[in-house]
Amino acid sequence: MSEFFQRNHIMCLATASGGQPYSTPLFYHFSATDVIFTFLSSLQTRHADEAILNERVSAAVYAPHRDVAMLQGAQMLGTVSMHRPDERETAKDFAGYRERFPECEPLLGDPELRFWTLRVHWIKYTDNTVRFGHKEIWSRS
Repeated sequence: MSEFFQRNHIMCLATASGGQPYSTPLFYHFSATDVIFTFLSSLQTRHADEAILNERVSAAVYAPHRDVAMLQGAQMLGTVSMHRPDERETAKDFAGYRERFPECEPLLGDPELRFWTLRVHWIKYTDNTVRFGHKEIWSRS
């Protein structure tokens, strides 16, 4: 499962407010050691507003294929945390994000941009390359 997250780079993060769901695609860095996803997002977004009010989110990562036999993807539940701009330099996962996406460097001066982490509590990973409907479940103890 970790290799799958390392091979891919976009997750769809889902938030909710007032009973209305919302989802957005985000570039991520994955830490297999801590089972967390790191991403950057502006405070001027709906998903940031909703995540500040309700830290409980869901997310999905999948590999795009047209052949159902090649389907691989993960559905996750977890909590998000927003980090202060001054925490960027000391957070190892942010360093991993910067290394994976060096093109983000020019954006880091934006005062509205924040570093976020998604701490995953539960994952259902589907891998049809093993066999159709093959599932693996992981949960944080």
